[in-house]
Amino acid sequence: MRLKLVWLCWLDLMTGNSLEDWKENLKRKSEKELEEWIINRQRQSAALTDLMDQYVLPGIPHNG
Repeated sequence: MRLKLVWLCWLDLMTGNSLEDWKENLKRKSEKELEEWIINRQRQSAALTDLMDQYVLPGIPHNG
């Protein structure tokens, strides 16, 4: 989840989007709310989601 947050923050910084969520709102969310926020943000950018799936997910250790 942390790596996805980094990518989403980078997207907001590079595109000039509001950083209010990053500065104020995200710190008050539960883990479940944060996961839902990430999913909703990924739905807004299919291209970024594809990149995240290609580069972030393979680097995450899996139990098995």
